[in-house]
Amino acid sequence: MLATFVRLNRALSSRSTSLAIRNSGCFAMFPKVTEMVLLHPETTRVVDAGAGAAWCFPTEFKTDANIHLIGIDIDAEEMELNPALDERIESSVCEPFPVQPGTIDAITSNFGVEHFPDNEAFLRNCFDSLRPGGRVIALFPSRYASFAILNRLTPRGLKLTLLKHFRPDVADHTGFTAFYDRTDYGNFTKVVKRVGLEVEFYHPSYFHSYFAFFYPLHLGMILSGALRLMFGARSLATYNLFVLRKPGPRDSLRFGQERHSLGTSRPK
Repeated sequence: MLATFVRLNRALSSRSTSLAIRNSGCFAMFPKVTEMVLLHPETTRVVDAGAGAAWCFPTEFKTDANIHLIGIDIDAEEMELNPALDERIESSVCEPFPVQPGTIDAITSNFGVEHFPDNEAFLRNCFDSLRPGGRVIALFPSRYASFAILNRLTPRGLKLTLLKHFRPDVADHTGFTAFYDRTDYGNFTKVVKRVGLEVEFYHPSYFHSYFAFFYPLHLGMILSGALRLMFGARSLATYNLFVLRKPGPRDSLRFGQERHSLGTSRPK
């Protein structure tokens, strides 16, 4: 009965969530922004921070773009499952990257930042590893997202039980500790500035589907997200998408403004 209740509520929540809400979020924007950076002619050496078992693009994309992909993760066994990686480095991203300084063109982090215990150390390592003009593309949830707050307050055993019943789609992919170290817009941008990087592009998202198992909660999330979006409350965003740049020579790559759509073709 519980499974049927959850399934019906998720179906209702899905039907009531407009396509505009789905397509305006960071999930839809991340691959577009990342593709712009990775297809740039000057991008050849890429680090995936917290690489895990999969990259955010098919292996064929990396081959076609002539990218040498380096994975850095504390879990060597996870990286062994990742066919896209050309190099696998077992290390914490909060320790200096074991690469030659100033030789990396781009660093990607797809839902990794919330798991790093010291994001100032991570960003400082990014700065040191990047060539002048190199970029970091990072997608991560805010520490003030409702599910992030619940994640920090709920005991691990209870959390896994609840996920198994109400979010079976993600229950098998949990287990990594989330620190949410300064992952809100205000504190994260302060750290970015302190280490010497600059924010080239930012896109917030104010919606999520964690409460889709119970339609009234999901509807409340949509209304709350609409209010936060209306008032431009960046530090209360649910998800953050950043493109950070190490100061250096300007190139032909240009990003639009916040919440504008971006093209994905290789710059001419």
